[in-house]
Amino acid sequence: MSHLKIWWVLGLALLLRTLFPILGYFYTRDATIVYTPDTASYIVPARELIAHHRFFSNGAPEIIRTPGYPLLLTAGLLLGRLESVTIALQILLSCFTVYMVYQTACILFEGEWIALIAATLYAIEPFSILFTSLLAPETLFTAVVMVGVYYLVRYLKRQSPADLLASGGALAASVYVRPVGYFLPVIIAAGLTVWAVATAHQNKQRLIVHTIAFVIVSFGLTGLWQVRNEAETDYSGFSAIAGDNMYFIRYQNSRAYFHDHPEQKTWSVEQRTNYLDRAAEHILLGNSLTYAWIYFDGMLRGTFDPGSTEFLRFFDLYPKEGGLLTVEVDKGRIATIEALYANPLLFWSTAMMVPVLLIYLSSACITLWGWVILDPSILAMFLIIGYYMASAGGPGDWGRFRHPAMPIICVLAGYGLYAVRSRSSRYHWNRLAHVGIERDVSQSIGTIGPACQRLSRSSRSRPHSQ
Repeated sequence: MSHLKIWWVLGLALLLRTLFPILGYFYTRDATIVYTPDTASYIVPARELIAHHRFFSNGAPEIIRTPGYPLLLTAGLLLGRLESVTIALQILLSCFTVYMVYQTACILFEGEWIALIAATLYAIEPFSILFTSLLAPETLFTAVVMVGVYYLVRYLKRQSPADLLASGGALAASVYVRPVGYFLPVIIAAGLTVWAVATAHQNKQRLIVHTIAFVIVSFGLTGLWQVRNEAETDYSGFSAIAGDNMYFIRYQNSRAYFHDHPEQKTWSVEQRTNYLDRAAEHILLGNSLTYAWIYFDGMLRGTFDPGSTEFLRFFDLYPKEGGLLTVEVDKGRIATIEALYANPLLFWSTAMMVPVLLIYLSSACITLWGWVILDPSILAMFLIIGYYMASAGGPGDWGRFRHPAMPIICVLAGYGLYAVRSRSSRYHWNRLAHVGIERDVSQSIGTIGPACQRLSRSSRSRPHSQ
């Protein structure tokens, strides 16, 4: 019966993720709605992988993008149906993530209904539906991250080293899709060490050995790509995307950059990347307080952005460039509110989506407040959510960066909603029971009273014995 229930949830997820791109295409009659500004930067190295079996872009080794998502794109390129094949694969991956949410909640809370609620929440989660229909790495990245989270929770429940090593391998694989998760194993390893020292008195050494093995697997697998980068370009990092983003936030495109730095047109990839890293660090250190506020503001935006503009863009109902993010970054929140009121469609779509997002976040908070001290698995999930929410702050942050945390939020929100439902049900039944008792008592009094009166009259009319 439980398997039947989860199949219903998976069916709902499949239906929503299949209908969304179909509706978008028939409304716009434009197949390019599935493209994002970053799509081309993944397609180019994917074509190089097929044609020359190397990870290059524009004749040079690619060190900004990583090979995870381009490998997925090669399937559609080889079949000559890039958009349809890739979206079909992403639909399956997103449904797989729904199932992993279900399995993780089953292990964590040991309750079928809690797991079904969590899976249903992710099945209808707006961003998970949207990004399935875009040629972007978010769906693949989130699926791989959720595998790592699932095995981490299993390890914390069972202490099997195989589970922890599987988690480390999955988290390392996620870094090949999006480098944002590169430092997550360090956070997890620190948490595991504290947990081993603070709670597991008899198995401290064994659990610490497990943690060391986890770190070795995680950074050993990502280190292979750093060796490749060092051999190909003399750049020793995993990806140059961080420095590239930090520096180019002041430029609209590379043409403007090379206009200001014409000498770099002849530089090697390694020289230009090192320059960007140093320049970005110099800018940030020279304006640390200003950037700290900008970063924090981006975190808030990434947490509470409902994504209404992206849904409207998908249906060609909102400009592809600029929009509320540009207004908020350049002109502030008052101008953003004014722009929101000036567009009724955007206003009402935002008004509908914000309460949905708040339900997810508040339900997860209910679980955190009640469980975070009691269960190390809950604490681990909280650390992972915090890492992804915090790691992508800054002027370019929006709800997209919340996407990898949403399955974990749904796991926690499943318990939160179940707890609210249970408390309201208990209150309802207790209230009914109280009303029922009062009714029974009044009925009993109503029955007993006349009987006592009849008994009294009967005793008075009966002659007394001598």
